[in-house]
Amino acid sequence: MEIHIEEKITLDSLIKKMIQTCGDDFKNLLLDDNGLLHKFILLAINGNQILHSNQKEILIYSGDQISFIPAIAGG
Repeated sequence: MEIHIEEKITLDSLIKKMIQTCGDDFKNLLLDDNGLLHKFILLAINGNQILHSNQKEILIYSGDQISFIPAIAGG
């Protein structure tokens, strides 16, 4: 999905824009009951994994590539 932003945006605001486009099913897959990324979702910005403990402070800049990767576990 491509979302155009002017210059920069917080991760929290970007997620809200994505939910507006994709709907509540997407929201439920990505966010927990507190509105934060599920702990099992890995976040990467431009290929670098980012700890997302405070998604309201993480800045996304125009041209950044954001990846939400579900953690995989097995036995």
